[in-house]
Amino acid sequence: MLLRLSLALLFTLVSVSFSAGATLRVFDGIDWRVASSKYDARLFLKMDNVTQVEFYKQAGQPIELRLNAPFLIEEAEKASLFIMSSPLKISKKKIPVETLKLVETLEKNDPIRLSNGRQIDFTHDVLTLMDAMSKGDWGVVELLLPSGVQTVIEIPAIDFINPLRAFNDKRNAFPMLGWEQGKEYTIHFDLARFELTDFQKKQLRELVELINYDGEVVSIEIDGHTDLSGHRLQNLTLSQQRTQAVKTYLSGQGLPESMFTAVRHHGQRYPLPKAGAAENRRVEIRLSR
Repeated sequence: MLLRLSLALLFTLVSVSFSAGATLRVFDGIDWRVASSKYDARLFLKMDNVTQVEFYKQAGQPIELRLNAPFLIEEAEKASLFIMSSPLKISKKKIPVETLKLVETLEKNDPIRLSNGRQIDFTHDVLTLMDAMSKGDWGVVELLLPSGVQTVIEIPAIDFINPLRAFNDKRNAFPMLGWEQGKEYTIHFDLARFELTDFQKKQLRELVELINYDGEVVSIEIDGHTDLSGHRLQNLTLSQQRTQAVKTYLSGQGLPESMFTAVRHHGQRYPLPKAGAAENRRVEIRLSR
C-alpha cells in the first residue's frame, strides 16, 4: 500500500514510519477548485492521482466533506476527522470533528464494509472545519487499519480563501429546498385542523422559493387527505379546506393561477400504507417541469 501511495504522489511530501503508518502532507501544487451545477457545488482538491478531498453542498442538504482515496479506504476500518494547527505553526492543537466506523462485525464475526471502499462522507460539523481552515488551520483524516497501523491524510488550507469564497457564493444562492425534496412535498395537519400554522407557512414559502429559483416548473398539483377518524363526509369537507388553504397561500406568494393544474380533495379514501393517523392528515403537492 505504501509503495502504491508513494508512486502516485505528485508535488507532495510524504513522511513514512512503518510503526505509525504514513502521513500524506501536501505543500506544493495546491489548487483548490470550485465546480457547480444548478443544485450543488463542490470545493475540491486533488492531492495526487488517486486521492481527492472535497467540500460538497447540495441544495436542501448539509455540507459534507468527502474523501476519495480508494487505495487507503478499502483497507481501513475506522476514519476520524480532526481540525489541527497548520504544520507551519509552532503551537499545536487537534480538535475532533467526527469518527466513522467503516466496518461492522456481525455475530458470526463476518465483517461487513459500511463504506463503498472508495469514498468516505463526513457530515458532522463540517462548517466548523471550513471556518477553521479559513483562519489557517488544517483538516486531517486518520484512517485506522485492522493491524493497528494508522494512515494520516492532511487537508491543507494553503490558497484556500478565494476558492472558499467562490464556493460560499454558490451555496448561499441555493434555495432551502432541493429539487428532489420539493418536487413531491407534503404538509401535515393537526387533528381536525385546516388553518395553516406559522411553521406550515414557512414550509410553503420555501417551496415557492424553490419554484422561483428553478424557473422550469409549469404545473402544481395539490391533493388533500385526512386520517380515518371521524365521519366520511366531514372528512371530505376537511380535506377540501386543507387543500384550499394551501392553494390560497401559494397563490398569495405570487404563483400564477395557470400553474395550478389540479386541486383535489379525497377525504379518507387514500390512506398511506402502514402509516399512522398523523401521517395521513396531509396535503400532497407535486411539481412538474
